[in-house]
Amino acid sequence: HDGWRAAMEEEMSALRSNNTWDLFPRDKSMNVVGSKWVFKTKLKADGSIDHLKDRLVA
Repeated sequence: HDGWRAAMEEEMSALRSNNTWDLFPRDKSMNVVGSKWVFKTKLKADGSIDHLKDRLVA
């Protein structure tokens, strides 16, 4: 669905503006936390798409 890209960009923008993370060089002693996108389509009572929800989770 074309709306997913816009939803992902909006979520990434919110994460950046909230300073959710800091990037720095990786050290071999560090444990890196992986992440993945979770997508959910919210439907109206008639079955049409209400909105798209996405989250980047660790």
